[in-house]
Amino acid sequence: MDEFIVTVYMVVSASALAINKLAISAAAGDCVGVLALQLLTTAGVALMLSGRFHIQSSLTNAEGTSLVLSALIFCATVYANFKMLDQTSIELFVVVRASVPIATSVLDWLYLDRELPSRESAAALFGILAGVAAYASVSLSQIRVGFVWMLVWYACFLADQCYLKYVCDAHPLSTSTKVFYTNLLAGGLLLVGHAAHPPRAPYDGWLLVAASCVSGAAMSYVSWATRERLSATYFAVLGVVCKVGTLALSFVLFRPPSNIVATAGMLVAIACGAAYRQSPRRSQTCSFGNEVLNTPLVPMTIDCTSIHQSS
Repeated sequence: MDEFIVTVYMVVSASALAINKLAISAAAGDCVGVLALQLLTTAGVALMLSGRFHIQSSLTNAEGTSLVLSALIFCATVYANFKMLDQTSIELFVVVRASVPIATSVLDWLYLDRELPSRESAAALFGILAGVAAYASVSLSQIRVGFVWMLVWYACFLADQCYLKYVCDAHPLSTSTKVFYTNLLAGGLLLVGHAAHPPRAPYDGWLLVAASCVSGAAMSYVSWATRERLSATYFAVLGVVCKVGTLALSFVLFRPPSNIVATAGMLVAIACGAAYRQSPRRSQTCSFGNEVLNTPLVPMTIDCTSIHQSS
C-alpha cells in the first residue's frame, strides 16, 4: 500500500506541474486566484466525500490549532515563493530547492525523532544538490538574487515540510480531516487576498482551470497520505526528484538538451534520489546481530519486540 501511495504521489505531482502552468497561463497569470480555487474546490470535494471518508467535526484545541497553523504556514510559503521567484533567477531557485532535503534531515533529527542519514544517504542528498546545481549552472542566463525573500521562503518551506509532518505524527486525524480544514482555511485566506487585488484580465481557459482544480484536489489527498507514511526528509527528496524528473521528461519529449553537463546533472539527481534511504526513528531503532535494521526506499513497519523475542 505504501508503494502505491508513493507512486501515485509522484505521478500526480509531476502532472500537476504541467497542468498548473497551463492553467495559470489561461488565467492571465493570476496565480493566487487559481490556487484559491484549487484549495476551495479540494475542501468541497472532501466535504462531498465525507460520507465515505470521515471528516472529524469535533477537534481538540491542540488539533484545531495545528490545522490553523498548517494553513497559515502554507499561505506564507506560497506568498514567499511568489516574491522569491519575482526577485531571484529561476535556476538559483531550483538549486536552493534542491538543498531543502539536507536541511530537513537535520530538523528531522532535532525535532522529529529520526536518526541522521547514513553515510550513503547523506551522499545521496548532496548528490541530488550537485546534480541540480550542474544542470542550473549550464542553464543560467543571468544571476538575480533576492536574499531577503530567499531566506523567508526557505524558513517557511522548512516549516511546511517539518510542521505538517509533526501534525501527521502528533494528531490521529484522518487524511480527509486534514485535507478539508487546511484547504478551507488556506483557500479562504487566499480568496480574501485575491479580492483585494483582482486580476487585470479575464480568464480565457476555464476548462484548464477546472482541470487544475481536479489535479489540486488529488494532490492534496496524496500529499497528506504520503506525509503520513514517510519522514519529512524523504518527502522533500520525492518533491525534488519529481520536479527534476518532469524537467528531464520535457527535455526528452520537446527539446533535448545539447549540453552533456545538463543531461548528466539531471540523471545524477534522479539516481541519487532513488539511492536515498529513509532514516529510522531513534525510538524504534533496533539491531539484529551486528546489522541495524533500516528503512528501504519505501518504508516498512518493523516490530522490534517480535524480532527480539524470536531471536
